[in-house]
Amino acid sequence: MKKRTLLLALLLCLFAFTACGKGEEKSANSNAASAEAGGEIDKDQYYMGLIGAEPTTLDAQAGQDSYGRTIIENVYEPLVQIHETGENKLEVEPAGAESYDVSEDGTVYTFHLRDFNWEDGQPVTAGDYEYGIKRAADPNTAAEAAFLLEPIKNFIQVNSGEMSVDELGVKAIDDKTLEITLENPAEYFIKIVPYRVMYPQRKDMVEKYGDQFGSSVDGIISCGPFKVTDWTHNAELNLVKNDSYWNADNIKIEKANYRISNDINTTGNAFEVGEVDAMSTSIKEWTDRLDNKEGTHWVPFVRPTLDFMTINTEDKLMSNQKIRQAIQVALDRDGLNKQVYAGVNTDCTGWVPPTVNLGEKPYADQIGFEPLTDLIKSVKDPKALFVEGLKELGMDPDPSKVTLEYKVSNTSDLKAANEYIQANLKEALGVNVNIVTLEWPILSSDMDKGNFQIAYSAWSTDYDDPYAMLSLFMKGAGVLTTNWTDPEFDKLVKEASQTSDLEESAKKYGEAEKILIDASPVIPIANVTHHKFRYDYLKGLPVSELDTTGLRYVYTEGRN
Repeated sequence: MKKRTLLLALLLCLFAFTACGKGEEKSANSNAASAEAGGEIDKDQYYMGLIGAEPTTLDAQAGQDSYGRTIIENVYEPLVQIHETGENKLEVEPAGAESYDVSEDGTVYTFHLRDFNWEDGQPVTAGDYEYGIKRAADPNTAAEAAFLLEPIKNFIQVNSGEMSVDELGVKAIDDKTLEITLENPAEYFIKIVPYRVMYPQRKDMVEKYGDQFGSSVDGIISCGPFKVTDWTHNAELNLVKNDSYWNADNIKIEKANYRISNDINTTGNAFEVGEVDAMSTSIKEWTDRLDNKEGTHWVPFVRPTLDFMTINTEDKLMSNQKIRQAIQVALDRDGLNKQVYAGVNTDCTGWVPPTVNLGEKPYADQIGFEPLTDLIKSVKDPKALFVEGLKELGMDPDPSKVTLEYKVSNTSDLKAANEYIQANLKEALGVNVNIVTLEWPILSSDMDKGNFQIAYSAWSTDYDDPYAMLSLFMKGAGVLTTNWTDPEFDKLVKEASQTSDLEESAKKYGEAEKILIDASPVIPIANVTHHKFRYDYLKGLPVSELDTTGLRYVYTEGRN
């Protein structure tokens, strides 16, 4: 084994990662120390936050949505965490593992755990991490984010049921040593380690609660800085500090309340009167309204996120590529951005967001072309293309007799955008669009079951590499239920991820992205820019959505 310090250039939002190898543990109380040095912190330490929808589950392995992640990252302790240590700087730092080693060939990661306990006093062991990771890979778990484990040896065979879960390349050498073996070297692997599918899990609790595990406070046992005390569904979630956490002395927040609301006016008003400490929005009405509010500040943030339409290619109409391409080309993204989002969003030129990098340079610059822009330029008349698709399907070629079912979540932020899309497609293609508004858990369930034709979706990349976005469509990924696969696409993405030649990698990723955009099982809508508002008394709350530290470094100073 060689000691390894990885300098991971995360130019996503111009942040840089620094990973710590064995013997290089960083201080885990840097923010707390600076807080005490800067002034007297408030006696009563509490946080009032927001999540935009009801989490589908608090099961770390099974779930995927960002709403649950907000809670889960405060309850569990990853092996390493991604910490925003300062402006333009993110670091991969020790968490449940004090350090880790990487083999000379880059395929074996050995994590050395610190001594710490679950909230009931039972020690956290390497076996708990092994169980959690294998549970995520087990096809019986149906973990939505299991695809992130693809670099691990035998994952594909295990997740497809061809091999036993015991054959996954994850092994507890002893109670404090976890060994993870990869199929091939993957420099980005350490960026995946802080994600929920690699959290430790208590086998006894999972087996005790069965299908109900993660659906209520019962069974959610903490090894992180906070414990869940109350969950009033569709209303709020409450946390309290976990006094048995290994670094509890440096956790300042004693209680946290997360209000669940998907209505921008409700959350905006709550922030305005001080009922919540922080919020984010891209709605111009609210950015203008809060821009000069006394005692607050805001940070513009280009999210590593893409809003898009997911297409169910098993639907008769959507099975035709020309139909999908017509929608892809007809969508007026520029008009949507200007008229609904006041021009703040970044133009879509492909599937991979423009802030994603390959190595240390923007991926989009390296492939040398714009897949989506090129497709749009190649189609002169999207309505004529739509009619061709109808004829190929043996359907009436009159678009006005077609009604597209468009399922969306009941998030008020999206209402104007979805209505714009509805009118846009009516004008450009002559089709009718029926908007079906659902609560997020119901929409998510419908999409998982394939019970949809078109659905509004969003995806935030989990780590800074094109593979994070393109691997979603590889056969067996099971993340976005487009039901679209392409062997050549899979081959290109796999080869691109395994070569150390960045030029060759960019070429193959670019070819794969072109295949994806031409097939159009997804319709990119917008790369979203958000304004993050928070009160001046709130300190240490991360800006970057790739930070996984939750409330670990948060405190208040000067709250009235």
